[in-house]
Amino acid sequence: MRDWIVTCVRRYPTSLSFGGLALATLMMAASLTPSLIPRPFYVQGILSGFAMAIGYGVGVAGFWFWAWLGLPFISDRWEKLFRVSCVGILICGTSISMWNASRWQNSVRSLMNMDEVNSAEPIGFLIITAIVAVSILTAARFLIALGSWISRRLQRYVPQKVSIAISVIVVTLIVNALTNEVVARGLLSLADGFSLAADQYIEHGISPPLGDDQCGGPESLVPWPSIGRQGKLFLTTGPTSE
Repeated sequence: MRDWIVTCVRRYPTSLSFGGLALATLMMAASLTPSLIPRPFYVQGILSGFAMAIGYGVGVAGFWFWAWLGLPFISDRWEKLFRVSCVGILICGTSISMWNASRWQNSVRSLMNMDEVNSAEPIGFLIITAIVAVSILTAARFLIALGSWISRRLQRYVPQKVSIAISVIVVTLIVNALTNEVVARGLLSLADGFSLAADQYIEHGISPPLGDDQCGGPESLVPWPSIGRQGKLFLTTGPTSE
């Protein structure tokens, strides 16, 4: 068992598809562009990891579909030049995205009146992205191998097409259970925590109202800590009777 694991780990890098890796890198670079809400580096790493995994899957599926259609691939004479060109383009694109990541995030943070970040934490971001992407890819390969194993076992008793259909259904049910019970809940919990932290953020100089007849004041039935960020801004900086 140990030797089998070591062999799988050694063969893992060489078994990856160049087209899948190219599209995965492109998706990762694109995921750094600004969005509707600011993202800390660890959230960005998780999202970029998912983007890389999706990009790899789409790239592999695209090359497989191209081969299935019987369309010609690039000749061996030009393949090396093509790969070197792609790697150069991807390095340049990724470098530009990484260089502008903090500026893009600050452009969103400034619109939400949040403090700017000094760095996009590239090392931590890349580590989290790699862990998430490799974990998803490994899980996908495991599920494919599980489906193949189930299909081979069922072929002893049922026709091949039936065994394939059953294995696909079983793997789909497993994926559905895992994504709904584990991944989806984890992501929702992470999003709730980030939204709560953003809602509890208070700008400098904002203090609770002192009037007894004011919402959030000393005699108010609405405690000041229970009021969200925008509510606190409205209560303290909103229009007065004057």
